[in-house]
Amino acid sequence: MLSGKTLRLPICAISLALLAPCALADGTYQFTIDSQNSALNSSISVTAPTTGTLIGNYDATTNPPTGTRTKPGFFGSFGDTENVPVPVSVALAVSGDNTTNPAGTFVLRLDTGGGVAGLTGLTLDLLGADVLAIAATANVNWSTFRTRNPTCIVFGGITIPIPLGQATVTTLTAVQGEDEAVGTLIPAGADSFTIAIPVTMEVTLAAAFLEQEIPPTPQSIPVIFVATVTLDAEGNASISAAIEGFEVSQEQEGPIGEPFNLPFTEPICQGNLIFTLRLQSLGASTSLDATLIASGTKLPPSPTCPCDWDTSGEIGVPDIFAFLSSWFAMDAAADFDGSGSVAVPDIFAFLSCWLARPGNCV
Repeated sequence: MLSGKTLRLPICAISLALLAPCALADGTYQFTIDSQNSALNSSISVTAPTTGTLIGNYDATTNPPTGTRTKPGFFGSFGDTENVPVPVSVALAVSGDNTTNPAGTFVLRLDTGGGVAGLTGLTLDLLGADVLAIAATANVNWSTFRTRNPTCIVFGGITIPIPLGQATVTTLTAVQGEDEAVGTLIPAGADSFTIAIPVTMEVTLAAAFLEQEIPPTPQSIPVIFVATVTLDAEGNASISAAIEGFEVSQEQEGPIGEPFNLPFTEPICQGNLIFTLRLQSLGASTSLDATLIASGTKLPPSPTCPCDWDTSGEIGVPDIFAFLSSWFAMDAAADFDGSGSVAVPDIFAFLSCWLARPGNCV
């Protein structure tokens, strides 16, 4: 379980057998997500309560002989040019599952001496320039009404499904704040580590339905970044990460926009009708699970503080263990005194820097 305090143990100083792989691991890596091999599984739901009327498509100028006319009720007069709207109720709840290929970048700091990992700059386009789209169907119910052209009685109380096109999520991004998120790092083998980092993401969702848009509004959502980091012989890294079980929702209160017309052929008597509808509100929610595959390259240590060996941004005991890991591995970077070889004097040179804290070292 993650807690507010991080236990710092020199996990790679326990045995000399682990010093070489840990020396390769310590440092900061720039990662790019392999979009083709990454996947975002999302479950999308769109709700749009709607009120309106239906009416025949009769127009006294363009189609007087053939246009369908409507009038509510079973009985009563029905004039030669009457065309009266019929109240309708519309229940709309659209849902569906999608898979996209997310893209993005992030920076990961590995501190094997302290047993911690730091995450910065996590920026994700969760749709990978794609669009989430699902078919939308409205379930419409009306009162009994009569028609002319054709002459028919259409009984009420029957729910009729009507296709309404597609609801789409056009933007879905997640961006980490400026501060580094810090979590645990545990060795998982000779050249791999498991990390778990709690991080708050600013998630932005934009959706559209029936030509009406839900404007994007960023939301702060806490997630857990769980990953396995694997190193190769050159010290480069690959990562398999999971971001699980977070939900994003967005809603716009209404009424929204102007009433819109939707032509419709009534299925019982084949009358040509027109729905006039208006959205009362519009909401979209998405449940997400992401699997991210990424490759990373090790960044050079910061030149501003040579004894910040684990590149944590501060000088501490873990830097000593990190340097010793490099020294025992005969890493060329451990030639701290610049003599051209890795030897005992490099240890004393590093400790002198560590104690003196030159330049911007803190």
